[in-house]
Amino acid sequence: MIVRVVDTETTGLGGWTHGDHVVDVGVAEADTAAGTVVPLYSQIVGHDISRWSPEQRGAWIFSHSDLTLDDVAGARPAPAVAEELSGILSGRIITSYNLGFDLDKFLLHPPWRVEPAVLAPDIMIEAHRVVEGDLWFPDGSTSWPRLEKAYRELCPDDPAGMDGPQAHRALSDAVQAAHVLLRLVDRGIYPRELPEAAA
Repeated sequence: MIVRVVDTETTGLGGWTHGDHVVDVGVAEADTAAGTVVPLYSQIVGHDISRWSPEQRGAWIFSHSDLTLDDVAGARPAPAVAEELSGILSGRIITSYNLGFDLDKFLLHPPWRVEPAVLAPDIMIEAHRVVEGDLWFPDGSTSWPRLEKAYRELCPDDPAGMDGPQAHRALSDAVQAAHVLLRLVDRGIYPRELPEAAA
C-alpha cells in the first residue's frame, strides 16, 4: 500500500473557521510493502502578512522553527500551493499524524479542498496504542502522544535522520510520521493494506 502522509504548519490551532492559515505543507510517501519512505513535496505557503493580526504574526511556529514571517511573505501564494497540493493528494490514500487537525481543520476546506480516495487510519491514534502521552487523566488514560515522542520510542534508530529534536517543519514532520506508520505496520498495529483501497 502506498500512503501519502501530509503535515501542515499553521498560525493557530483553531482552523480555517477561526482565521488560521497554513504556512508550510509537506508530503512524504510511505510504501508499506517495501518499508520505504520518500520525501515527496515541501512548500512554504505565501500570504499577505500586512493584513495579519498581532496573534498571527506572533504564531508559535515562528518562534519554534526556522520558518519566518519573511519566508511566508515571499512564498508562492496560497491558492497556487493549494492547487498543487490537491493534485498530489486528491485521489490517493492519505493520512497524517492527527487527521482531525491537518485535514478536518484545514485541507478539506478552501482554498485546499483536498479530495482523498481513501483516508488511512490516523497515525497518532494508532501510535497511542503503544506510546503514552505526557498528560495523565483520572481514568488512567493519557493524552495523545506528540509526534516527537512517538518517533523517539518507535524509531530509536532515527531512520529519518533527524539527529536531534523535532524541527517543526512540515516535510520533516511528514517524514517522521511516515516512519512511525511503518514501525506500527511492523508491529501489526497499522494495516499493511486497506480493503477499501482495493475496491
